[in-house]
Amino acid sequence: MLTWPGSLDGTAAEPSPFLDELADHDEPAPERLAAVTEWRGEVLRPPGIADEVTSHALAAWQVEQRRESAEPPDQYDGALGEPMDLPATFSASQLTALGPCPFKWLAGKAFGLEPVEEPDAEPDPLTRGGLFHRVLELAVRAARLDGCLTADGLTARLSPAMDAALGQPPASHAEPLARAVAESAAEAGERTAVEDDDRGRFLGRLPNWERIREEWLAGLERAVRAESFLTDGAGPAELESWFRGEWLDLPVVGRVDRVDRGPAGVVLLDYKAGGSRPDGITRRETGKLGIDLQLPLYCAVYGQGATGAYLLLGKGRRDTGPRDDQSAELEAFAGEVLWRFDEGAFPVMPDVDVAACRYCEFSAICRVGQRNERKERT
Repeated sequence: MLTWPGSLDGTAAEPSPFLDELADHDEPAPERLAAVTEWRGEVLRPPGIADEVTSHALAAWQVEQRRESAEPPDQYDGALGEPMDLPATFSASQLTALGPCPFKWLAGKAFGLEPVEEPDAEPDPLTRGGLFHRVLELAVRAARLDGCLTADGLTARLSPAMDAALGQPPASHAEPLARAVAESAAEAGERTAVEDDDRGRFLGRLPNWERIREEWLAGLERAVRAESFLTDGAGPAELESWFRGEWLDLPVVGRVDRVDRGPAGVVLLDYKAGGSRPDGITRRETGKLGIDLQLPLYCAVYGQGATGAYLLLGKGRRDTGPRDDQSAELEAFAGEVLWRFDEGAFPVMPDVDVAACRYCEFSAICRVGQRNERKERT
């Protein structure tokens, strides 16, 4: 667009003849913008970005519309619709995560998603349980090496074992606890030292750690003094013992907290920091948790006619698991696992009591609730 003054020094002005050559290059006036900020946005926005943003927003809106509808689950709800390779091995914890809710396994194990780190005033159950396992492993190793595997001997070693489990090396390399730490490292590698250091840094930052430490030590002392911890005629033959094999056509790997040998044979013990055994996996006919997977898997793969029990530290007793035969339901579950990988089917499907959601870290993704109920009705 070209302009010229209509008058100059009080005299009417005509357009210059030189402007005639530019007349064919006139362009339409740009669209008027309401504010400077809008004009800046138009100038700085790369070409085509508006269409791209609109396209992504529309696609996200369509995904959300379908997720909230009664339509069956699709790939955004864990129903991938294509086969997935089986892992090289399953652990009992992986199968236990897959049993109560397939999506929980998919998000955590297959996709490797992790929650946003937030500072906690209290340590979570996983941290507490991991520390209890490590302290008992080191205390039992040290007492056994020192020839004093008794309730008193274990009690005397709990506090220094906790220090070692938090990454603080024992005072002397010659003492039994230092040998226990070295023995554990030789069997499990440097992984144990890294875990100890990480655990120590995390717990050491808690403002009330000293109070928590004393409470936990008191709880562990009650546990090791209970009659269920050590039984007459049987002693810990192996600690943190790894095994590998096949269970109901699934490749599995596991680690037993303690293997006792005595007149009653081989007993596999799994420590539980609380007062109850695991919820297990879902009974499909009722939709409730209750099928014990861990002990049957451990005993079957470890072999040697082993029996198993959960050592409930919070109650000071042993629990051998359900009394009824659950082998048929376990076989059905193993077949279901293979089917899920063949079909790529890992939908959001917790038990009817949503007990699987209590310690799940992926609720922001799955948004379990009414929308899942709409899908289940179809």
